Amino acid sequence: MRSHFIKTVFRDYLNLTKAGIVLFALLTSSLAYFLSLNAFFQFSLEKFSLFILAFYFVSSGSFILNQAQEGSLDQKMNRTKKRPVPRKAVSFLQAYCLAFVFLIFGLGALFLIKTLTAILAFITVIFYNGFYTLWWKKYFKYGAVLGALPGAMPPVIGYSLGANSIFKSECVYLFLLLFFWQMPHFWSLAIHYREDYKKADIPVLPVLDGSHKTLYHIGLYLLAYLGLSLISPLFLTAGLMYIVFLVPLAFILLYQFHKYSYKPSRWLKFFLWVNVSIIIYFVVPVVDQWIFDYFTRWPMASAGF
Repeated sequence: MRSHFIKTVFRDYLNLTKAGIVLFALLTSSLAYFLSLNAFFQFSLEKFSLFILAFYFVSSGSFILNQAQEGSLDQKMNRTKKRPVPRKAVSFLQAYCLAFVFLIFGLGALFLIKTLTAILAFITVIFYNGFYTLWWKKYFKYGAVLGALPGAMPPVIGYSLGANSIFKSECVYLFLLLFFWQMPHFWSLAIHYREDYKKADIPVLPVLDGSHKTLYHIGLYLLAYLGLSLISPLFLTAGLMYIVFLVPLAFILLYQFHKYSYKPSRWLKFFLWVNVSIIIYFVVPVVDQWIFDYFTRWPMASAGF
């Protein structure tokens, strides 16, 4: 009995913090941090560990706040009504209090690590929990596009940890890549759960303009996403990993979208391929750059140059 209670509490905590999305934010920000280093031997385990802890609390706090803000909407949707807040396992007051504790601790820790990183994280929370959650999502059919702006900030936050400026080609590339990825990711999900969004009166594109037009927009953003990945050598170091993974994956995604657009029941396969691709697209440039560093900068640094 006690074991079941502990499992339920733990599961509710993971759902309340949206642990899967938090893990994704930590992964993309971490890879961006690795990419920001001039050479792999500059990596600081202490600094990186503190960042992961702080950004975990910021991300989790933001998602807890989001669930408190949208608890009433979540009650109307079959996909979300079993979350802790809508089913009243966690009260609105408890969710708000926990969210602010997490955010204060996380942002405070980031300020101790690096001011620029903390400011970027704070701006992201304002745009996600403020503009997107309270306004864009509720009143704009292209709210997903606007919401993709804070959604694409984790790699920028991570990059700022190891660099003095975020206005570098690598950082811009990662931001744009994650920005374009979000529309195929979200709208394919929104098409499948169209009735849920309609029931909750959320004006997503599939509800207002239908699945066919949404697929057209998914195609446009998918082309932008894949096109950007293919010209990545213009932004950052590209090598063997680029040829082996990025180029073939672009054609696989185009094929999966072609099949999905003619047979909507294949949405999950397309959805999964899109999600796997973003991880690969983030990992590949880091590996390519660190291989380059190992064979060029490390020998030079060892020789005293």
